[in-house]
Amino acid sequence: MRLICLSSLVFVIVSCQPTKNPADGEVSIDTVSVASHLQVLSSDEYEGRKPFTEGEEKTVQYLEEQFRKMGLAPGNG
Repeated sequence: MRLICLSSLVFVIVSCQPTKNPADGEVSIDTVSVASHLQVLSSDEYEGRKPFTEGEEKTVQYLEEQFRKMGLAPGNG
């Protein structure tokens, strides 16, 4: 369940990133970016992302890496 919530959160955050030159404060969803993240996380490499498996560890590492690239820091230190 934690993984589903975390995955949903990353997709919301990634999809809400503004375009490089938003006009009048408008924000658009980068569907190419969202599709690429979905393709990565749904690949066989992540072994279904079942909790307590290597697939879950890979998924969490991927999500943490994406958050760092966006400039986010852990809220719990």
